[in-house]
Amino acid sequence: MDERVIPDHLVGEHQKTFTARNREEEIDEYQFSHLIAQQTGAEENIVFPSGETLWQEIESFVWNMDEPVDSTSQYPQWNVMRLAKERGVTVLLDGQGGDEILAGYYAYFPPYLSQVRQQRGVLSSFKAVWDVCRVGGAPAINVLWQNTNQRLPWRLSQITNKIAPQKSTPGSGGSGLNQFQISREFMKRFYDRRWQPSSAVDSNGLVGVLYRDLTSTNLPKLLRYEDRNSMAFSLETRLPFLDYRLVEMVFSLPLNYRIHQGWSKWLLRRSLSHILPQEVSWRRSKLGYPVPELKWLMQGSNYIRHLLKEHDNEQLAPYIEPGVLRQIRELPDKELAATSGLWRIVNLIIWLDQFFNKSLDRPDWD
Repeated sequence: MDERVIPDHLVGEHQKTFTARNREEEIDEYQFSHLIAQQTGAEENIVFPSGETLWQEIESFVWNMDEPVDSTSQYPQWNVMRLAKERGVTVLLDGQGGDEILAGYYAYFPPYLSQVRQQRGVLSSFKAVWDVCRVGGAPAINVLWQNTNQRLPWRLSQITNKIAPQKSTPGSGGSGLNQFQISREFMKRFYDRRWQPSSAVDSNGLVGVLYRDLTSTNLPKLLRYEDRNSMAFSLETRLPFLDYRLVEMVFSLPLNYRIHQGWSKWLLRRSLSHILPQEVSWRRSKLGYPVPELKWLMQGSNYIRHLLKEHDNEQLAPYIEPGVLRQIRELPDKELAATSGLWRIVNLIIWLDQFFNKSLDRPDWD
């Protein structure tokens, strides 16, 4: 690691990198991580998470996470932590928080554009839309389309969905449950906590959205996942992007230090462009622990069917509508795997088993 980024005396003489790879080319980020390892001379350590190993150790994974997780995207991180432990590392540097303070996700483009329109007018917002689409490409365009579609009247949004169906980002996991799958009593009880599309930005603009994600809606969840994954292998993770001095400094900066001419995380890109490979500094795509979740769910179809059959009982009634499990377990493998919210149902069942139907002493899976 270049000492201009992190001083050598803080991280040791020889660095190791740990990367979770995918065998699916469109969601494999090795080309970028390998460039970093080459330029810095770090020791490169690679792991390929798979559906086979996921289903072999699913109970251990769920136990250590403590509560249901929303997608299989947490499993690659589990593999990375285990690999670090096997290589004799006890402390890891991690990039969590960088996207939340510097607007790295595609989802931050709509509130950014809303703020541009409010502060600079319609013409400036049109130019900003063009820049975002030019740099971000199809994924950014899709996010803007989804955001627009969510604000349309319901009947009109249904028509537009048929004309131009919404697309998910490659490698994204954790499709949500449909309303008809969720217990009516549960929906009634937690109606005020339902997901809703973000409204127009308030007087705090994009910073207000980032602050909410940083403190309450997004990052706390991700930090919890990381804490459980690292502690499962007795590791400590440190998060330089969440140093309070850096966070306070970034939150004091103008809008264009985060997103500028369509480029997210502008300040970080400019600051490190003379240090990091250009392919990394000016990378246009954005993925976050991408996984081939559909493939993994298909690989676990027999296990999933057995699980659904064995747990079609009153214990799930407070959460899942009666009859839903019977409906989906009869589906062919491909349709079963593509069922909305399937991972969340499976994860919920295993979690209930681990924490309510069995002794809370940690089972011996080894």
